[in-house]
Amino acid sequence: MTTELAGLRQALVTDLVTRATGAYQAREWASALDLFRYIADTYPAIGDELSCRLIIARCEIELADPAVLENCESATARPRPSSHEAALVHDIKLRAIECCRAADFRRASRLLRLIATVDGPIGRCYADGMLTRRSDCVGYLRPPTDAAPPRFLDDLGVDDRAVAALLARHRGARVLFVRRYAYFNNPARQHESQDRLTRAARDRGLIVHEMNATALPGPATDGYVAALRQTIEAFAPQVIIYDELFMSGVSAQPGHGEAIASLLEDERRRRGVRVVKAYTDAWYVATYTPENLFKHLGRAYDLVQHCHPAILDRGTDAEKAAVFCYPVPHFVPTPTVEAGTVPRAGFVGSATLINISRLVWWAECACAGVPLDFIEGPVHPTEQQISDLDYANLLRAYQLAVNFTERPTGARILTGRALEAPLVGSALVEEDGPDTRYFMSPGVHYVPYETLPDLCEIVPALLADAPRRRQLAAAGQAWTSRYFTGDHFWAGLLHRLYG
Repeated sequence: MTTELAGLRQALVTDLVTRATGAYQAREWASALDLFRYIADTYPAIGDELSCRLIIARCEIELADPAVLENCESATARPRPSSHEAALVHDIKLRAIECCRAADFRRASRLLRLIATVDGPIGRCYADGMLTRRSDCVGYLRPPTDAAPPRFLDDLGVDDRAVAALLARHRGARVLFVRRYAYFNNPARQHESQDRLTRAARDRGLIVHEMNATALPGPATDGYVAALRQTIEAFAPQVIIYDELFMSGVSAQPGHGEAIASLLEDERRRRGVRVVKAYTDAWYVATYTPENLFKHLGRAYDLVQHCHPAILDRGTDAEKAAVFCYPVPHFVPTPTVEAGTVPRAGFVGSATLINISRLVWWAECACAGVPLDFIEGPVHPTEQQISDLDYANLLRAYQLAVNFTERPTGARILTGRALEAPLVGSALVEEDGPDTRYFMSPGVHYVPYETLPDLCEIVPALLADAPRRRQLAAAGQAWTSRYFTGDHFWAGLLHRLYG
């Protein structure tokens, strides 16, 4: 082939790929399908490089009539790790969210099943018979006769009789809370974990001063370490709780982390200040930066606080002994609606890339006809937020509150909803995991599930059994109100810090 012909062929192929890509990005599915089929048949090497099989399958799903989507071929994608394929998969996930919001659930399901072979979090959600297997969880539809107390009671180290004495002994203690502010300018959102921690401390007679962990007022972080030192000097705290220390905010920035570690080390040595490193998402650290879980322990801080019991076996004996595993205090506004006025199950939350398995459950539950409403509620973009009261009212109005616990790593964690739903008097049905079992008893305080067939049986059965729902709601509300609204958290934390 002459140079001129080779150049012409290259130009033609480039133009073909450009037109195919343009049609795909414009969602002109029929044109994109024809063009990518031609590329895959005529130039198979280029087709493999462009992940044509994935694109073709996606176009077929997009073009299929909803009535025949169940028979539409999918799951034809082959793993080809590349930034190009990652971008395609990311776009398909966003499209699946869009389809669920439009109640186009069968299309969302086929798109998600398509990428299950090439996307780890989606694949993990579908793994182990999620669509077909029935687990032992359905046995918890009946109350267990031999339920053991949750393990946290033994690990807490403080019995009920000592709680009041500990809180009285430390009344007036000065606590500096270096924290993040998720919704600082939204008065309707005042029940984030950091807000609850401060309010619960003040309600128990502790004196709390707060400092932003992300930045000083204004855009710059210059002078942050000096400002932190000045704050400590002026307030003279006995305890410092540092939110996501060395994980996020200024303390995670190059050039600041070491300076903050040295400052905390100095304050611990000179003044005897107790320092707590607090994690909201310890599962994330344990998976992605496990070396940071106990970094600077004994130097910059005394104790690690998190609520991810699945990692309690991590670390040396000394590191494991320096963990206080307990959720921060939880409470929500008092609902203003009657309980159980909506005769269905409801999930109130978000479906984003950080909890993408919820998207799979959303699509598959709808396709299977589970009587479950998915309400996108307290999500992060400002324009989609709902108020704390609206959230509490939704949890209480539904006869069942369903919760999804899996994260992209496969970890099934204790989420705030596991405590908030019982607190407002809702019967909780939750994706089974070790974290919730550590703090609550399945079958007594909630009913767990593992798979779609579980939900298909559990949800209708509980909706038809009002006495069992009332039993679960009452037991869950009594348990969470007793142990997770502040007294036991603060008594346990102070006990761990001062003996």
